[in-house]
Amino acid sequence: MPSRLVLGTAQLGMAYGINNAVGKPSPAQARDIVAQAFRSGIKEFDTAQAYGNSEEILGNALADLGITNNVRLITKLDPSLDYGDPKILQAALKKSLQRLNIKRLFGLMLHREDLLGSWSRSLAQGLNSFVEMGWVEKIGVSVYSPSKAKEALEQDGIDFVQIPSSIIDRRFDQAGIFALARAQSKKVYVRSVFAQGLLLKDPNDLGKLAFARQTIVDVGALAQKSGLSIESLSLGYALCKWREAMIVFGAETGGQVARNAAGARKMLAEPTFLAADALFQQVDEKILNPSLW
Repeated sequence: MPSRLVLGTAQLGMAYGINNAVGKPSPAQARDIVAQAFRSGIKEFDTAQAYGNSEEILGNALADLGITNNVRLITKLDPSLDYGDPKILQAALKKSLQRLNIKRLFGLMLHREDLLGSWSRSLAQGLNSFVEMGWVEKIGVSVYSPSKAKEALEQDGIDFVQIPSSIIDRRFDQAGIFALARAQSKKVYVRSVFAQGLLLKDPNDLGKLAFARQTIVDVGALAQKSGLSIESLSLGYALCKWREAMIVFGAETGGQVARNAAGARKMLAEPTFLAADALFQQVDEKILNPSLW
């Protein structure tokens, strides 16, 4: 069965994440991360123009490994572009294709949900012209709120949404987003399955994030009781809960990729899944929304 995991590559282009202890990897380390992902069965990679030089690093790694034609690549347009000018968008897309060493993207995304406000004007026509020209297969948007996810899924020409959801974050599920996507025959990509790294922090060393301590402790206790790492519990829950979604995760080392991919191959035991499902039905918005940290 094809892997439903997608490797997010923000870490390749910059020191990304609240638990990042190693900084931006060297080109050799980046190549090891990509190679390990591919060996683990991961065939989709998520990047963005705003992730430093992640596109270039990813493109070079794939070329060096000789696997460029064996993977699917998704990138996001720089949110600072003038989205009212089709020529600017076209030039930006061409740069991404060049950096990634490809002629066609699997997915091209809007990086911010507020750009949906321009969708009914020239933006929809401009992005879908890229599909017609064969430069892009699918158009998507990254969103932060259930209301914007719903708005995106209801737009003609948008094929998929990327949303944050996790073992502690059920907002999009409770708002019916996964059901709506299914009804519209559109795809959902789930990111932030570790709550942007919050779940992996030491609960006794949270600093200004101390308000999240009990939730982190509860997740850790369930993982320990189940004989799992927090990473395996979090990935396993997402894969079981949202069975039609792709699951995006990032990594700072090849070892992290290997461990996460191996953990994700183990089906979560039903008692563990049911316990998690019941335990985190309602979590404070302050914990779920990084903009409030």
